[in-house]
Amino acid sequence: MLLDASAWIELFKGGSLGDRVSSVIQAENCHTCIVTVAEVAQWAEGTNQDPDNLIDHIEKLSDIVNLDREIATLAGRLNLEARRRRSGMGMMDSLILATGTVRGETILTTDQDFNGLPGAEILKG
Repeated sequence: MLLDASAWIELFKGGSLGDRVSSVIQAENCHTCIVTVAEVAQWAEGTNQDPDNLIDHIEKLSDIVNLDREIATLAGRLNLEARRRRSGMGMMDSLILATGTVRGETILTTDQDFNGLPGAEILKG
């Protein structure tokens, strides 16, 4: 399972969606794309939380996946396709989708930009 920033944020905020993310982490071998780390750091800064503390938790609970040429190339193609569909998906989400696709992992997210895409599990409250 590849956790998107929105899944991590729900975990850090607590509540029912956070509990569901926690259950997934306990049940499965989870991974996090390195760009997700940047998104969580941005959220932490914006909510006056310590990004290093949250990133430490991410690293303890999942394996970080770095970008490579295959992921980057696929992300470029996926992002172009999304723009042609007039989707709101940006390059960060395209990198996460490409990471999940290349690794054969389902993406756990609350982000509606992934709605209807193969390989995405959308958490809803």
